Amino acid sequence: GVVTGNPQDAAALEVTLRSPANAHGVSFDFDFYTYEWPNFVCSEYNDFFVALLSPMPPGQTDGNISFDSLGNPVSVNNAFVEVCGCEGNPPGPCLAGGKTFTCSLGNVELIGTGFGFDTTGFEDHAATSWLNTTAPIKANSEITLRWAIYDSGDGVLDSTTLIDNFRWVTEAGEGSV
Repeated sequence: GVVTGNPQDAAALEVTLRSPANAHGVSFDFDFYTYEWPNFVCSEYNDFFVALLSPMPPGQTDGNISFDSLGNPVSVNNAFVEVCGCEGNPPGPCLAGGKTFTCSLGNVELIGTGFGFDTTGFEDHAATSWLNTTAPIKANSEITLRWAIYDSGDGVLDSTTLIDNFRWVTEAGEGSV
């Protein structure tokens, strides 16, 4: 029920590639870190990560191929935020923006990243840990992938996304073109 603000501070990396003749899809891993957790969860200040694929996969309206299990873009409000910590966690959950976060992966992955309690302010922020995106493509075709991150509603607190392990999917499977 919260409307996010206008995009600010966008940054993107765009690559255009020709897929191999045996490729049925693309796949990559990513890890989204946000400084906006816990103070701005469920507010107009909501950072986003999107991975836009062109040509768009069948059934897609905007080309974004990275989203949560409910079809939402990866953001501060995302259900995948599992790397976090707060007073009393563990064993208790963390509360942020009226939502409960189990922080099931603890906060160790935040240390040394600029998003952990070991930085100024001495509080944890949050990350998703490594997630995977896989999307169908046509073999022997030109594709463009744009990985983008942006602030929503402000240009003050930032998030970042690490991208790793890009690969061509060479076995046909569900969602293949």
